[in-house]
Amino acid sequence: MTGTGSDSCTAVIGNVRMTLYTHHPAREAQGLMLMCHGNSGNAEALRDFALPLSERLGLIIVAPLFDRKRFPPVAYQRGHITDGHGRPRPPEQWATRLVPALIDWALDGGSLPYWLWGFSAGAQFLSRVAAFQPLRIAPERIVIVSPSVHVQPLLGRWPSGEAAPYGLGGVFHGDEEQEVQRRYLERPVTLCVGAEDHEATDPTLGRNRAARRQGPDRLARAARTFDLGAMTALRLGCDFGWQLKIVPGVGHSARDMLEPLRAMAIMDLLPETRPEAQRLREGLPFELVPGRRSGPKIRVGGRWFDLPRKS
Repeated sequence: MTGTGSDSCTAVIGNVRMTLYTHHPAREAQGLMLMCHGNSGNAEALRDFALPLSERLGLIIVAPLFDRKRFPPVAYQRGHITDGHGRPRPPEQWATRLVPALIDWALDGGSLPYWLWGFSAGAQFLSRVAAFQPLRIAPERIVIVSPSVHVQPLLGRWPSGEAAPYGLGGVFHGDEEQEVQRRYLERPVTLCVGAEDHEATDPTLGRNRAARRQGPDRLARAARTFDLGAMTALRLGCDFGWQLKIVPGVGHSARDMLEPLRAMAIMDLLPETRPEAQRLREGLPFELVPGRRSGPKIRVGGRWFDLPRKS
């Protein structure tokens, strides 16, 4: 990528021709942010929401378009990991394989730190990337923002585990299966959700059996997945690289999550002394107050918190 400012182009990525919406900051580039859009398919808008962040931090933005015709939910949100009958596909057919190819295209032989950021449907896609896809170059963080469902860090099948694409079961075998499970838990994954994103009747919320097992809404599902990850890592004795960040005053909004100071706190790019960073540090929710006796609750890190009430 050359020049500065916003642009779009088409490129062949892993033998797939894709439209890419890009932005190069006016200052010298300090990093790369690959952004995966939501169910609306508006990659251009997602890039535009990130422009103030790009200029502030010196981040190159690349937002690929995953069009509905070639990337229906089984291919985009669920990564094409399995077919319509739940049978695993060979890795060369996974849509997640496009992510390392996109990073190689964007870096063009250079070397910059990079972040993966996905919102809603794009966060579901990045959940499959984090769980299944080998990455030659490790990202700074894989930021999974407000997905409908997550990949549970479980092997096997329900009720003792969870099969792909909602868990890790059934894709790998023997020692490789446990190696992939550990890799997933050790990766720098940030599960991020708005404190107001707890609408159980949202029509875009996944409602199949595997989705419902994760909880009634996005907020509960993020907390349950994080809790399950922490307990599984403890049981396996492996490192746990995940964070949970519950963002106050935000519902299901890509624009709000990408407000520069808020996004910097989510990405661990604010000094620890800043209030925004302190509130989101170490996955501890804030404006979720323990101790009241009534109202909807959520379990995070072994503690119960009340959900914020709507005014």
